[in-house]
Amino acid sequence: MSNRKKNAAKGRRYSISEKRAVLEFVESVNLERGRGGIAAAAQQFGVSPLTISNWMRSDGMPTRGSGARPSIEVFRRMAELHEQIVKVEGELATYEKEYARLKAEI
Repeated sequence: MSNRKKNAAKGRRYSISEKRAVLEFVESVNLERGRGGIAAAAQQFGVSPLTISNWMRSDGMPTRGSGARPSIEVFRRMAELHEQIVKVEGELATYEKEYARLKAEI
């Protein structure tokens, strides 16, 4: 087997600036749409989705199923909403009792 055939299996090499452009595109699509950045970048730049995913992983970017954690702000907002729900449910219970009392008078 010649050297030419051995090297042909390695595929194309991408420069750091090319990788960065692809990863920035992925990030912008994901921010805009919520997902689909890898597929869009693969189509736009002609790079394999698996290659892009590997670049993201090595760059420390979250990938699907990577266990990326939501920000602390998400948890804070969830706690605020939970408190509001509990408050409104308490008010609703009060209104339901009054409604039942008034209905019983009819």
